[in-house]
Amino acid sequence: MELLTAIYNAIMAFTNMVWSLPLLILLIGGGLWITFTCDFVQIKHFGYMMKYTFGSMTNKGTEGQISPIQAMFATLANTIGTGNIIGVGSAIAIGGPGAIFWMWIIGFAAMALKYAEAVLGVATRTRDKDGNWKGGAPTYLAKAWKPLAIGWSASCIFALPIACGTHVGAIVDSAQTFGIPRHCLHSAFYHHHVFCTARRYARFGQGD
Repeated sequence: MELLTAIYNAIMAFTNMVWSLPLLILLIGGGLWITFTCDFVQIKHFGYMMKYTFGSMTNKGTEGQISPIQAMFATLANTIGTGNIIGVGSAIAIGGPGAIFWMWIIGFAAMALKYAEAVLGVATRTRDKDGNWKGGAPTYLAKAWKPLAIGWSASCIFALPIACGTHVGAIVDSAQTFGIPRHCLHSAFYHHHVFCTARRYARFGQGD
């Protein structure tokens, strides 16, 4: 019990340290640095991004495992969560309307961070023995410094059940208002999370 208490206190101390000035420096400072070094990519190439995100998302002839519209749905599902909805409302309720301004500032800088993350993922991806692409944060972090990739992967193992539980719980609570049994929804969603691949998620989002 004492060990669990010590671990909890260490995690809370780290959380309180990060979610303050260091986080602002990492998000805003890092985002602005990438913005300047990439020549304001989120402004100069905004039209290009919209053209090749929405303009070609129905193109079935595009080379790849999934279509552009499926890639968009998969990306949105991976990016938008309860924090984007509940977090915004909580920030306004606690910090007032001025919180919106700072969310805009951080969002502008974070666009450059997301761009850099996507470029690294594409630049360092490799094909497996079956010819499928393999890449992302574990790949480019391992090429930079392997302990970073191990730490990131270990963090995802602990975060995934919590994140899935939060989203599933919110959906189940909402669906219960229509008289749908709670245990049936939990079983269905956890089965979907465990047994669906990324390609099936993308097709599910498209409605195929």
